[in-house]
Amino acid sequence: MSREKRRKWAIHLSPKEDSFLALNFMSDKKYVYVAGKMTATGDIGPSEAHIQFLSNLARGIEFSGEVIVSGYHVFSPFIDYSIFLLLRPGLYISPKMIRANSMAWLEKCDQIILVPGDAWRDSQGTADELKRAGELHLPVYYTLDEMLKAGTGCNPRGFNPGG
Repeated sequence: MSREKRRKWAIHLSPKEDSFLALNFMSDKKYVYVAGKMTATGDIGPSEAHIQFLSNLARGIEFSGEVIVSGYHVFSPFIDYSIFLLLRPGLYISPKMIRANSMAWLEKCDQIILVPGDAWRDSQGTADELKRAGELHLPVYYTLDEMLKAGTGCNPRGFNPGG
């Protein structure tokens, strides 16, 4: 197999031609929507609300990374949020536009997983996402371990990079 062809299916770990990590075919990966609480709730002041929001955001980003590393394609509102931080001056994306964008991606996913913990239970956004997932008959997972045990990730058939 040529080096060019091999690059299509492998991550090179060193400059040596034969040193690489084979990946499963990208089409075998499942698309996962990561859901969880983002905004602050409860009777708290603005400073506490900002801290709670940033804590939720960090937890969601970290968990989204774990799901990606576990072999899934991920859409995560937690990662998507970075788009809104980097908008050109004068551009504005409303909360309604953010929710519509997230729901459109949810409809393209194969399954949904919740950020660990119970914070999502009092999130209206997560409740809306779970309702839509139910309408679409998408499997909902509460832990990464549960999703991995369900065998919904990459096809484990093993890819032969030399073949």
